[in-house]
Amino acid sequence: MKTHSVNFTAWEVLQPDGAGITDEHLAYFSTSAEAEKYKEQFKDQWPRRVRKVTINKSWIVCDYVEEIDQLKLENKRAKALSKLTEDERKLLGLE
Repeated sequence: MKTHSVNFTAWEVLQPDGAGITDEHLAYFSTSAEAEKYKEQFKDQWPRRVRKVTINKSWIVCDYVEEIDQLKLENKRAKALSKLTEDERKLLGLE
């Protein structure tokens, strides 16, 4: 089982979804200048906006089917431990 991660900062160009509730992603750029340049191409249409975002995403890739059960068990343990206070974890000898 391996974990693969990406972490970077980018400039995202968004447009309204049409209903005024959320924004739709259009593109990511490495610089704000390029994002603004792209946004200006649409100045006669729906208003676009640019925001700085940090992308931090991880994926777990299993090598074997058996690792799925191990991963489920680890997730259950973490969920159970998160319900305990720091004092409770110390009393149980978990810290």
